[in-house]
Amino acid sequence: MRFAFSTFNHCLQGKIIVEDITVTMGSQIAALGHKVTWTEDADFIPREEGWNVVLECFADDATIVGIPIVETLAKAHAAGCRFLCVATEEPGEVGFNSALDPGMILRQNAFPAAAQYLDGILHLVPGDNVTRWYSNFAPSAYAELGFAPAMVEESREEPHIDFGFYGLMTWRRREIIDEIAKRSGKPVLEMTSLLTPRAQRNDEMRRARVILQIRANLETQWVSSTRCASALHMGRPIVAEPHQIRGPWDEIVPFADTIEDFYVQAIATAANWRGAWRGQVDRFAAKLSPGTCVGRPLKEIGAI
Repeated sequence: MRFAFSTFNHCLQGKIIVEDITVTMGSQIAALGHKVTWTEDADFIPREEGWNVVLECFADDATIVGIPIVETLAKAHAAGCRFLCVATEEPGEVGFNSALDPGMILRQNAFPAAAQYLDGILHLVPGDNVTRWYSNFAPSAYAELGFAPAMVEESREEPHIDFGFYGLMTWRRREIIDEIAKRSGKPVLEMTSLLTPRAQRNDEMRRARVILQIRANLETQWVSSTRCASALHMGRPIVAEPHQIRGPWDEIVPFADTIEDFYVQAIATAANWRGAWRGQVDRFAAKLSPGTCVGRPLKEIGAI
């Protein structure tokens, strides 16, 4: 079976943002023995060859991505192509992710028009309510970004910076990062540009011993699977602040019970980062194997 990932429906920034997901999930599928390919274009394969995998974001128009998204899906679907969608966001009453971002309202509103051409959906936010919502459009199941053996890169050199953070900077993250820098007496290595390719980001982040998992805002209560998986694959341990929705990462990386504990745990982990990473990556491999993360949900929706 072939799984052909395409980011044709994303702008340049979007293609870079979803790269962690496409590479990780594709590498996990490849570990299960399937053929996996990646493209940025609308180069779709016919049904008899396998699945075309696209990531949710169907709101941009042709002037942004250079191609009419829904019309392209419709034409390919009519020609015999089948589509599997990876849905990254949590549906809400008005828009994705509690509609805090106007763009997420547009994305949720645009989803039904594209969804009529989807043959299966894997969603990355856990919850029976999430599965029910996506199941209104196509067979759906919860998938997780997990361990891909070919992606692990164990560091041989000693980093010179204690803490690193990558992701969108918000006022809340700014306050927490400034506080940990103050308490540790050391600066935090930051990468907040959404235009930095994955390989370049990884090279930069390996200069830090510990990667920080910090929620963007108070309303966001689920852990970033993307950040956890990418950090562990690049050879760095994660320390997370308090989250209400931790699973399945609560059995892999440490979550502080309070923000005060977070500062203490982060500073302590920097002193033994190699041992912390080894323990986390071993649990990562055991808990979030390719068969568990993508094999099982693909079977649930009848994709394999």
